[in-house]
Amino acid sequence: MSTTTFDHFLTSALELPQEQRSSLATRLIESLDEDPPVSDAWRETIRRRAAEIDDGSVQLLNHETVMQQARQTLAAVRRP
Repeated sequence: MSTTTFDHFLTSALELPQEQRSSLATRLIESLDEDPPVSDAWRETIRRRAAEIDDGSVQLLNHETVMQQARQTLAAVRRP
């Protein structure tokens, strides 16, 4: 789309009544929220990990625990 076409579209859109501008804005935002395609490999990984969580074969860690472990690991690596 050329700049001229975009500017014309924007000017026209801004002249719409508030309800129509709101509807247009909503539709434009929704068009950005499309999920990206997921490969079969990622889909299988997601399925496997969800199953591991459901069957209890993995332990979930909260944010604080993960950050504490990361800090400890980094501190150990940085020590001379």
